[in-house]
Amino acid sequence: MMKTATTTKLSKRTLDLFKNFSAINANLYIEPGDRIYTLTQSATMCAEAKIEETFDTKFGIFDLPKFLGIVSLFNNPEFEFDDKFVTVYGQDNSKVKFYYCELKLIDKLVKNFGKAPKLKEVRYSFDISAKQISELTRASSVLSLKNISIEASENSGVTVSIFDKENSTPNSYAIEASNGTVHSEDANKILIYCENVSKIYSGDYRVDVTDNVSCWTHKTIDLKYYIANDTIKE
Repeated sequence: MMKTATTTKLSKRTLDLFKNFSAINANLYIEPGDRIYTLTQSATMCAEAKIEETFDTKFGIFDLPKFLGIVSLFNNPEFEFDDKFVTVYGQDNSKVKFYYCELKLIDKLVKNFGKAPKLKEVRYSFDISAKQISELTRASSVLSLKNISIEASENSGVTVSIFDKENSTPNSYAIEASNGTVHSEDANKILIYCENVSKIYSGDYRVDVTDNVSCWTHKTIDLKYYIANDTIKE
């Protein structure tokens, strides 16, 4: 268990999750315990994960990419979390002291920590692999299409495709999702910004989609993303 002002190490996975979360929000807020949380400034995407370590104090980091940059200077660093700062230790007695920010500067994260949307009336559920997610996001870039479309397929499964509500081009890229289930007969096409999906941590996911939000649950680690749906152009 991690104790305040006691030297410890952070696992590679935890640091990787910090890096992943930094793409969602440059700020980070930690509360005592073993769960981390982040939220976009626009509140259209949030993520929560259970990590291997347990923090004993709350603190905030205003510039997470800078902090991770400091960590990258050291090979196999150790950390000492104090009340007002964290000291990062390298080999040969090298160290950097990094001060936490005032929590009022990251007020949105503090107020929303641990809050996730409740899934009501799930319309679609399906499995999607890391490879398929990569292919979808790459296709979005190549075809210059901004949305991922989710809808019922002809064989009663779920089709996930690249789509752009602002673009009438017939170009498209689609996959038939694994273990796809349509939970309601009146389920309409649902759109998600591909940019948000491109930010999720690499891995295979189970996805549940409601009329307002989709929940992406990692299949091998305790990690979830909640992504607000985009509105369909009338």
